[in-house]
Amino acid sequence: SAMGNKSGMAIRLGNIGTVYMDQNDYPKALVHYFLALEIDSALGNKSKIALWLGNIGSLYTKIGEFENAENYLARALAVSTEIGALFYQKSHHENFVTLYDTLAEISKSKTEMAKYYQLAYNHHKKFSAISDSLFSEEKSKDIGKIETRHKIEIDEYERKQKEEQEAKIAKVEKDKDDSILLTREPCISEY
Repeated sequence: SAMGNKSGMAIRLGNIGTVYMDQNDYPKALVHYFLALEIDSALGNKSKIALWLGNIGSLYTKIGEFENAENYLARALAVSTEIGALFYQKSHHENFVTLYDTLAEISKSKTEMAKYYQLAYNHHKKFSAISDSLFSEEKSKDIGKIETRHKIEIDEYERKQKEEQEAKIAKVEKDKDDSILLTREPCISEY
């Protein structure tokens, strides 16, 4: 469908943006992220919107456009919170930590530095809480899988035990029938 093609195009454009970002070609990365954002915005794909907004915000931090970085990261966090995308929320909080650490390091006053370090710390706490939550959720799923596998193994073991027991009973019955046949006295008829 046309919608699927557009969604796929947005993903490819975003991936190209990531390649450019990894190559430190930030202007080309931004162009591709904005194109991907435009397509996914038109499609209403909030998950991808949160991703591209976060990538744009992170890139703006790298190039020193801190006001834009803060704006795009805030929008990314709002969208990912709205849709309950914990993994993206974690990433956006981590990007806020990087932004505010950078701003603290270049601050002109101790008051400003303390403000940015406090903001970085607040986002770090949220990042850590979400990381712990995601870890716990992942471990719960792992435990559930193990419990399911264990139940299947127990059921299989019990089924085999039952089959073996039934086979033993059948063999005893058969042996009993065979011994009855063998112990009968032969009928002799007289002529």
